Amino acid sequence: MTKQEFATLVVAMQAMYGENFIGTEEALDVWYALLHDLDYHILLKVLQQYMLTNKFKPTVAELREIYAELVSPTVSDWSEGWEKVSRAIGHYGMYQEEVAMEKMSKADAKIRKNGFDAMI
Repeated sequence: MTKQEFATLVVAMQAMYGENFIGTEEALDVWYALLHDLDYHILLKVLQQYMLTNKFKPTVAELREIYAELVSPTVSDWSEGWEKVSRAIGHYGMYQEEVAMEKMSKADAKIRKNGFDAMI
């Protein structure tokens, strides 16, 4: 992210949280140093999401946390996925595969499909 792109984000944050959002020029440099490695377009979405759901000023850590979740969402391991498949089979039965699959997250697609195939 360039300094000019960062300045655009700062203007947005100041519009939302007040002119004194970051404060000094030194504080602005620190914010830029801590965020400059992030993609501007993704960080813009992060900031928009934050502004829509939070009343208070963001911290660098909060923005980076949301950014990390957008870039690489938390993926459950195979055991968590298999547990979900087992619960779905128990609840919907093996003959209602489509209904059960619709209720599960897309992240579990491969595990749930393999789980139902193994039961048939």
